[in-house]
Amino acid sequence: MTIRPFTLMIALALTVACTSPPPSGPGPTARDVAGEAMAAMERGEWARAADLLRQALVQDPARASLHYQLALAATHLDRRDEAIREFRWVLANVAPELPEAVEARRWLTGAGVLARAVETPAVETPAVPSTEITEETPGTSGVQGRVVWADGRPTARVQIFLKGAPKSPNAGLQWVMRTDDLGSFEFKRIPAGTYMLTDRIAGEPTWRLRVLLAPGAITTIDLAETNSARVRDDFPGA
Repeated sequence: MTIRPFTLMIALALTVACTSPPPSGPGPTARDVAGEAMAAMERGEWARAADLLRQALVQDPARASLHYQLALAATHLDRRDEAIREFRWVLANVAPELPEAVEARRWLTGAGVLARAVETPAVETPAVPSTEITEETPGTSGVQGRVVWADGRPTARVQIFLKGAPKSPNAGLQWVMRTDDLGSFEFKRIPAGTYMLTDRIAGEPTWRLRVLLAPGAITTIDLAETNSARVRDDFPGA
């Protein structure tokens, strides 16, 4: 008499378990399109970066850094109209003293879109060799690091150049310095943008790396055998 009710209870429990909806798992992680775009910019994948930046702007149309990065990508892709449009947006929406606005104005002026400011004539000075050019700028970015060799080669007093990447708004800028006794170097007050970090402007370089400097950020990169030009050359033929 007691077996049948117990059997019915088990059958009822199994029926309820089979008909209950499965537990819901965690929801899908939101895609970071802007982050993917920045990673593509770092790798120099300009077409992919531009496409991702346009998608990110649909989600966040008022984000100045996205407009600025899209303008940079457009300059690398020779999309003049898009670069003009995005740099104009930056000028209209970013404080004029910020690095993004400074670089937007520089590019638009160089492209002939904006009139050049009238400058007071200066006393003519002798031409300076390109290897000694330095620039004092209102930039807020920088890059630092060390020269590191596994085989004990000298790292002190190594000449390092930071040069604006070809076809970028900073293409005409160049800095040079030598590493200290510990092989360390630091370029300060650099305008945001894309640069080439190298030890030679002419001839075969030991390093030729692309460095993307974000506004107000200090980028750290060590120069070693693992990222030498024999392993990684970001500007072949430059």
